Amino acid sequence: MNKPIATAGLRHVALKVLHFEECVDFYTRILGMDIEWQPDDDNVYLTSGIDNLALHRCDTPIKAKSPQRLDHIGFVINTPEQVDVWYDFLRDKQVNLLNVPKDHRDGARSFYFEDPDGNQIQLIYHAPLAKNAPQVSPLKKIGKPATKKKAPAKKTATAKKASTAKKPATKKTPAKKATSKKTTAKKTTTKKAATKKAATKKTTVKKAPAKKKPVAKKAKATTKAKSTRKTTAKKSTTKKTTKRKK
Repeated sequence: MNKPIATAGLRHVALKVLHFEECVDFYTRILGMDIEWQPDDDNVYLTSGIDNLALHRCDTPIKAKSPQRLDHIGFVINTPEQVDVWYDFLRDKQVNLLNVPKDHRDGARSFYFEDPDGNQIQLIYHAPLAKNAPQVSPLKKIGKPATKKKAPAKKTATAKKASTAKKPATKKTPAKKATSKKTTAKKTTTKKAATKKAATKKTTVKKAPAKKKPVAKKAKATTKAKSTRKTTAKKSTTKKTTKRKK
């Protein structure tokens, strides 16, 4: 029997957690993972691009005598300097840190911390793994809200039948006739209004402004006539007096 093709690596881990919502927030908001798929409120699958972490809600504490033994899980960092940057960041976020960054005998550098459920996580730079790691730092995703990708809802047989059933055709011609009647009624009303306006314009004739009588001129003429009469009367009296003296 031939040997099968080699695997693509250990890239999937599944954890049972008691504090489900807190763990989802921790791995997405703090560690920068994305929600790849969340089929329901009790299960979620996270990814950093080339891996997959599943979180499953557990209502009862896991027994200590369980045959399952998990020491820790690890996240790979591209450079040794970023290990210290991550350490300062997680300390600022008040994450439970288990040790300070240290160098290993094989040239790796790492430190350990815990998630909200008490699982131990190692943040590690290891040269052979860093070569194949994505070159985008997860720090760029920190602080962004996680986007849920829920499974599409399955259509039931009754819903499919209802969607495929043909709807009865509705006649649109009566509606068109009604609208045409309305438009003709509007036209007649506008014509009537126009004729009324024209009639009112004809009836209202502009009156000529009344001429002002030259009152002042007549008054002046009368005063002149009176003055001339007085002067003539004076002249006549003077003539009479001269005749009497003679």
